[in-house]
Amino acid sequence: MQYMDNKSIKNWAKQLTRGRYGSLLIPSVFVFIAVSIGLSAIVSMLTSSLRNDAVSSTAILTLLGLVISIISGMVEAGFTYMLLKLSANQDAMLSDIFVYFGNNTSTAAHVAAFLGIVTSVISIPAEAMGYIILDGATPGFTLIASAVYVVTLVVLVIFSLTFAMSYCIMADFPAYTARQVLRMSMDIMKGHKGRLFYLQVSFIPLILLTVITCGLAIFWVMPYYQMCVVLFYINLMRNRNMVQ
Repeated sequence: MQYMDNKSIKNWAKQLTRGRYGSLLIPSVFVFIAVSIGLSAIVSMLTSSLRNDAVSSTAILTLLGLVISIISGMVEAGFTYMLLKLSANQDAMLSDIFVYFGNNTSTAAHVAAFLGIVTSVISIPAEAMGYIILDGATPGFTLIASAVYVVTLVVLVIFSLTFAMSYCIMADFPAYTARQVLRMSMDIMKGHKGRLFYLQVSFIPLILLTVITCGLAIFWVMPYYQMCVVLFYINLMRNRNMVQ
């Protein structure tokens, strides 16, 4: 049983994405970002119009947040589907990004909703501490708030790693229900969260490059990173199948 190291996964990703940026990958990232910005703009407009009604504003924005999380998750799942096709040397199209708005919509929406809702719930303690600190807090309470932030971050990272393969599984096993997708992600990531975390951390220099270039590098970094995650999944499944 042989698991690929980060260098091998990255080299593989570079080979698969080479020559595809201009025709497919950059337009795909542009569409992904455009969808995110468009949804955020809608929320901003509604926030302004509901500013004088705190109760209605909170309820509506919470609901909108969930809808945005679901839509963004389905677009991300479509992007993963497209990269999985590229990894299998199949013809991929820009329209693949929206595949889950027509196929397996229920499964994709349920998976995206689960990930979005749980992430939001886990983040509540840290957000609450943030509001309290902004209102003014003693040094002692600030220290406690900092500890809450750290614990929240750790829990979020563990949760994210546990279900990181959900969209890959959904694309690879289209007949699976949302429950089966999430359960399988939990199963295959047992003992491999550290490997994926190390792969993610290795992209920090490229994330800094994105900041330095005012976001322009995201058009190269995002497909490259996402392809590495897809290849991590493929390598994981190949070794899993060998064991079985």
